[in-house]
Amino acid sequence: MRLFTRRFYKNFRTIKEEFIGKPINYLEIGVFLGSTAEWVIENVLTNENSRYYGIDPWEWFKPLHKRFPTEEIWKSKMLDTIDNLREKYKDKAQFIKGYSQEILLENRWKKNFFDLIYIDGNHTIHSVLRDFVLTWPLLKVNGIMMFDDYLQGHNDQVKKAVDVILDGLGSRKYGQYAQDSKIQILWQNYAVGIRKLKE
Repeated sequence: MRLFTRRFYKNFRTIKEEFIGKPINYLEIGVFLGSTAEWVIENVLTNENSRYYGIDPWEWFKPLHKRFPTEEIWKSKMLDTIDNLREKYKDKAQFIKGYSQEILLENRWKKNFFDLIYIDGNHTIHSVLRDFVLTWPLLKVNGIMMFDDYLQGHNDQVKKAVDVILDGLGSRKYGQYAQDSKIQILWQNYAVGIRKLKE
């Protein structure tokens, strides 16, 4: 199991039993090479009616050059991996190529559709906030939203965006002026997990 998958599991195991065996809908923004997707499908989406939806543009960008020196190498590796996942989980998963804001604005999912949403897309303040705004109405009450890379040494933009979200929703830690918190913070370390308590 890769490091980020192990770290994901360390947090996720605290809520895992709540979802195993139940028919749930799971959305992941930022699939990359699908390690987290595969783990979730295999270990959490065990009910035959559970579904996984992953959104990613699957584009090569400069920070990838250490692992994939050229765009051609990246495309070859990425296309093979995603094609294999599509075939392996064709009855349970949809891997959607595109930018999250465009896919989400197509209104392909109804309000309160998802039980779990994992945001790990573009790590800029605007992108994190946009992904949140577009997915929050899609998350069921008592559903869980997760943000990866909250504490990322070389980039604090995810943290800044998530802190704004926590304060805006009136978390007990950040929203000291809020009358009524809409969330419960489940974990807050290298990632953040929140439960939606109300609309």
